[in-house]
Amino acid sequence: MRTKNAFTLVELIVVVSLMAIILGAFIALYTSHHQFYNMASIFTELRGSTKNFKNQISKDIEEAVEVVTGSKSLLGTSYTTSNMELVLKCYSTTSTGFDTDYYDYIAYRLDGSNIKRVVDADDTNSIRGDNNRTFIENVNNVIFYFFDNNEVEISSVDDLSVVTRVAMDMEVEKTWAGTTRNETIHSSARLRNKR
Repeated sequence: MRTKNAFTLVELIVVVSLMAIILGAFIALYTSHHQFYNMASIFTELRGSTKNFKNQISKDIEEAVEVVTGSKSLLGTSYTTSNMELVLKCYSTTSTGFDTDYYDYIAYRLDGSNIKRVVDADDTNSIRGDNNRTFIENVNNVIFYFFDNNEVEISSVDDLSVVTRVAMDMEVEKTWAGTTRNETIHSSARLRNKR
């Protein structure tokens, strides 16, 4: 009687099948983990960019001395405060603080699906500097609300000289691998010297 030192064909097929199942499970686990990580990274980036935008617009509103009524030309383009556009008049920023004799203008506008921030700084002494840049992308909607000192919403944008607070609602959307995430942002800030 001889001893058996080799695998039979059936044993070999069973071992290879089990190895394939285990390897397939590891690949599926790695792929799902990698997709989850990428999706979480993208949504974290979305939340970070919306937080940065909210902080910047709140800071600009808090530095503003008034919301501009009517049309204002900034860097060669006309801007008009409305429910979808905001134009702020701010004291010029200098290296020692604010210069109340000169003004910088800042506008926020929905341009397609992007929010643009346009700064038209006073050339005399402002360190703020002119710029026109896309601040946040993939915006579905933005609405600005204006309130007077009694917290009554101002419905007409014909005279915004009584505005003391500006609020904003914005919806941003990000899609990755067929998954869409919406982020809704609400911001509210009072104008300078109107707190």
